[in-house]
Amino acid sequence: MQVKASEVHIKTPEGKEKVHKDVQILMSDWGVYIKPDDDSLLLVTWEKVHSIIWNDVKVATRVWSEAVLEALEDMMDDDYDFLEEEEPEPALPDDPNVDPYAKKGSDEQKGE
Repeated sequence: MQVKASEVHIKTPEGKEKVHKDVQILMSDWGVYIKPDDDSLLLVTWEKVHSIIWNDVKVATRVWSEAVLEALEDMMDDDYDFLEEEEPEPALPDDPNVDPYAKKGSDEQKGE
């Protein structure tokens, strides 16, 4: 989602805190792309992002709506995983040449 953030607080590679103000950002799985000006683009991984602040009510509402929608989609994906049933394996008849008490991987169980 691409939005304008009021402030983005990050940790630089040198370990210092830096604040980007009034910048366009694009949030992704990897982190936040920050466009500080027309000629540059910065990717900051989520581990280095301390906080993002949105002071514009319309933007904050949009971000909140996207977050809620994404959370609901994740919950629905999880629910559908439970609904998918695996078909049970068909029962095989007993083999008189196989010892069911033999240790797995032994030659007796393989019928050899």
